[in-house]
Amino acid sequence: CKGISSCRWCSSKRSVDMVYFYIPNLIGYSRVILAIVGFVRCFDDPVGFFVCYALSQLLDAVDGHAARFFNQTSEYGAVLDMVTDRCSTSALLCVLSLFYPEYVLLWMFLVCLDLTSHYAHLASTAKVHGGSHKTIRPDQPLLIRLYYGNKYVLFVLCGCNELMFLGAYLLHFTVGPAVEFAGGMGLYKLLFLASLPLGILKQVMNVVQLVQAFVELAQFDMKKKEAEKKK
Repeated sequence: CKGISSCRWCSSKRSVDMVYFYIPNLIGYSRVILAIVGFVRCFDDPVGFFVCYALSQLLDAVDGHAARFFNQTSEYGAVLDMVTDRCSTSALLCVLSLFYPEYVLLWMFLVCLDLTSHYAHLASTAKVHGGSHKTIRPDQPLLIRLYYGNKYVLFVLCGCNELMFLGAYLLHFTVGPAVEFAGGMGLYKLLFLASLPLGILKQVMNVVQLVQAFVELAQFDMKKKEAEKKK
């Protein structure tokens, strides 16, 4: 480096480079790699896809804890995590639309609902309230407060939602080995049916989140207009 400004630039660049290699972000990269490997094999190797996809989703619960434990929270990591979630779920729904074309409108609806509900929630949080999209407020609907306010509710609903889709995916190939305590029902069918109620509840939560976000944005716009009139 030559001169103070160059040294400051190098120091800034090193700080940026460090963010790329934060431990939770390395976990995030592994999630992306697992998802890519899984989807490459999704039409020929259902078990391999299940393992890769499930591991990618399970690591979603790890990176947040790692960020807090190592004091390595970052906006970069938060966006990486969220984009990975949305892309993975959307890609799986696209696969299901190929496996079950008679329900293509359902898969299209679920993709749109997943993307719009999360984007609208992010927009309303950033524009109206500021702070994290997981911050809970007393004026929010009960389901949203439970979802973002209790990590166990968040984990179970998200987990069952993904298991519901994975169960539908596996059922395209086979019902799975018989489970004796379930009356000989196939394992994959049991997985799908067991996760279905809470998976549906997660979709209801997405609808509530979407409606609440647009209500808050509309109220924000009205208050802004009223404030402008008073000037």
